[in-house]
Amino acid sequence: MFVMEVMLSHRIFKNDKLASAIRNLPDAPLPQAALKLVMEVALEKEAPEENAGDKNSGEKSARKAVNPEEID
Repeated sequence: MFVMEVMLSHRIFKNDKLASAIRNLPDAPLPQAALKLVMEVALEKEAPEENAGDKNSGEKSARKAVNPEEID
Protein backbone atom coordinates (compact mmCIF):
# COMPACT_ATOMS: atom_id res chain seq x y z
CA MET A 1 0.00 0.00 0.00
CA PHE A 2 2.84 2.41 0.86
CA VAL A 3 4.60 1.87 -2.48
CA MET A 4 1.36 2.42 -4.39
CA GLU A 5 0.74 5.74 -2.60
CA VAL A 6 4.31 6.89 -3.22
CA MET A 7 4.08 6.01 -6.91
CA LEU A 8 0.73 7.75 -7.30
CA SER A 9 2.13 10.91 -5.73
CA HIS A 10 5.07 11.05 -8.18
CA ARG A 11 4.77 13.43 -11.14
CA ILE A 12 5.51 10.70 -13.70
CA PHE A 13 2.39 8.79 -12.66
CA LYS A 14 0.01 11.78 -12.80
CA ASN A 15 -1.97 10.13 -15.57
CA ASP A 16 -5.38 8.50 -15.19
CA LYS A 17 -4.36 5.47 -17.25
CA LEU A 18 -1.21 4.91 -15.19
CA ALA A 19 -3.09 5.40 -11.94
CA SER A 20 -5.59 2.73 -13.00
CA ALA A 21 -2.72 0.36 -13.84
CA ILE A 22 -1.06 0.96 -10.46
CA ARG A 23 -4.38 0.38 -8.70
CA ASN A 24 -4.93 -2.77 -10.82
CA LEU A 25 -8.36 -1.63 -12.01
CA PRO A 26 -10.27 -3.64 -14.65
CA ASP A 27 -10.08 -0.87 -17.27
CA ALA A 28 -6.33 -0.38 -16.80
CA PRO A 29 -3.94 -0.59 -19.75
CA LEU A 30 -1.83 -3.72 -20.13
CA PRO A 31 1.55 -3.62 -18.35
CA GLN A 32 3.43 -3.06 -21.62
CA ALA A 33 1.20 -0.09 -22.52
CA ALA A 34 1.56 1.37 -19.02
CA LEU A 35 5.34 1.05 -19.22
CA LYS A 36 5.33 2.85 -22.58
CA LEU A 37 3.36 5.70 -21.00
CA VAL A 38 5.87 5.94 -18.15
CA MET A 39 8.80 5.97 -20.58
CA GLU A 40 7.21 8.69 -22.71
CA VAL A 41 6.70 10.92 -19.69
CA ALA A 42 10.16 10.16 -18.30
CA LEU A 43 11.84 10.97 -21.61
CA GLU A 44 9.87 14.22 -21.94
CA LYS A 45 10.88 15.32 -18.44
CA GLU A 46 14.51 14.24 -18.88
CA ALA A 47 15.33 15.89 -22.21
CA PRO A 48 15.59 19.52 -21.02
CA GLU A 49 17.57 18.52 -17.93
CA GLU A 50 20.15 16.59 -19.97
CA ASN A 51 20.67 19.50 -22.33
CA ALA A 52 21.11 21.93 -19.43
CA GLY A 53 23.50 19.53 -17.72
CA ASP A 54 25.62 19.17 -20.84
CA LYS A 55 26.02 22.94 -21.08
CA ASN A 56 26.89 23.36 -17.42
CA SER A 57 29.19 20.43 -16.77
CA GLY A 58 30.58 19.67 -20.23
CA GLU A 59 29.96 15.98 -19.59
CA LYS A 60 27.76 13.83 -21.76
CA SER A 61 25.23 11.41 -20.36
CA ALA A 62 26.17 7.73 -20.45
CA ARG A 63 22.52 6.70 -20.68
CA LYS A 64 21.21 5.26 -23.91
CA ALA A 65 17.94 6.70 -25.18
CA VAL A 66 15.08 4.19 -25.26
CA ASN A 67 12.38 4.36 -27.84
CA PRO A 68 9.04 3.63 -26.06
CA GLU A 69 7.81 1.86 -29.20
CA GLU A 70 10.52 -0.80 -28.76
CA ILE A 71 9.18 -1.92 -25.37
CA ASP A 72 7.11 -5.09 -25.70
